[in-house]
Amino acid sequence: MVAIDTPVRTYLDYVIAPAGERGPPQSSALPQLAQWEGVTRENALRIQRFSPGQALSSSEIVALLPIVAPASRTLDVSDAPYRAPTSPGDATPAIQAALDHAKEIARPGSPVDVLIPPGIYDHSAVLDVGTDVRLRGAGGILRATDPARSAVHLQGDRSGALFLTLTSGASERRSNDESSGIWVGPKAPSRAIVHDTLVIGNEIVQPSSAHVLGYSEEGGLWAFNYAHDGFADAYHHTGASSHCQVVANRANGPGGRGDDLYSFVGYLKNGDPVHHCSCIANWGRNGHARGLAAVGAGFIDFEYNDISHTQWAGIYVAQERNYDTFGSFSIRVVGNRISFANLEGSHSGLLAYADQPFGTRPSNSFGDVPNAIRDLTVSQNVFSNVAAARGGGWGIEVRASCEGGSVSGNTVRGARSPGIVVAGSRYTVASNVSPGEGGSP
Repeated sequence: MVAIDTPVRTYLDYVIAPAGERGPPQSSALPQLAQWEGVTRENALRIQRFSPGQALSSSEIVALLPIVAPASRTLDVSDAPYRAPTSPGDATPAIQAALDHAKEIARPGSPVDVLIPPGIYDHSAVLDVGTDVRLRGAGGILRATDPARSAVHLQGDRSGALFLTLTSGASERRSNDESSGIWVGPKAPSRAIVHDTLVIGNEIVQPSSAHVLGYSEEGGLWAFNYAHDGFADAYHHTGASSHCQVVANRANGPGGRGDDLYSFVGYLKNGDPVHHCSCIANWGRNGHARGLAAVGAGFIDFEYNDISHTQWAGIYVAQERNYDTFGSFSIRVVGNRISFANLEGSHSGLLAYADQPFGTRPSNSFGDVPNAIRDLTVSQNVFSNVAAARGGGWGIEVRASCEGGSVSGNTVRGARSPGIVVAGSRYTVASNVSPGEGGSP
């Protein structure tokens, strides 16, 4: 894992070291998101040995990302004047008072950390984290007693959720923002964008909505988190979020519930697709729906993710009529490992299609966005053991509603023959290894 400081932001990237190489991996190119943003130079570079699915220690994460080192000013919620009680007491008023105090004294470049010390702290309402404030785990657990109002809410620029353990114990699915584990974005009806948030090193357990939800977020960094056992998506960006990084996270869904593991979804009602985001070196298991999803999204980079055992597609690129989304465009799918996809669905290892391929939809930033899937690159991926539960079952399936792109250098094992089906127009298909159903190269 490589952290690259630039004049714009710190980017995380995953670079594969050649076998036998003892020194740090080398790459001459800046990450794809940096290239999309026009960044041409770096200020500093740090390296940490890492493989998708690996859990780094907090000290290793801080060494890679000094921005999440403890702030020079901290407030402990158990200290006076807050005196947050441990369970079974309700710590909500005390924790919120500490967060509000931190917001008063924090400044750009001088954040304040609000600490959750050892113990279990029950909260019965959403905890709001303001500008330049970070809610930081220091050995304690935050337990939501009302699953409908369980979220830690990052509502201010440069706010953060760092090294927290969050539990909810929900028993059913909800769809409101407040029922998430960590919610990044403005409160309704505000349309303000929340910038440069940090969601780093957290464990989020069993919320009724998304484990981590980004709505109208720009420039956020979500990394090294573990989301599991919830009722909806693990990591979900929507609300025209942009320029965000989702890197080196883990997600594990329980049997019979949950949804997508990593998703970027742009609805027409939000005015723009979700756009210019990277999803790199993440690990996911047991997704009740799809593993990686770009639906109504543009300029999304899926690289080196390891996804296994999804009920529907391992990777899903789409425009959906029922959910009223934009089309998807400029999607890169490179170097991912997808196994045991489509266990109960009618998809494939990768499925790309548009429900309404004809026509366009107006957007604020991209003009008229075609419904058809445009400019899809699928390269150097490995798809293995793809089931054909109720149809589909190919390693890669690009339907006729897709226009322009390439499918090259991929390997398909144990999928429905012929392994790769590309019906889209203006596609380059080359150098793939696809021996057909049940075969092995």
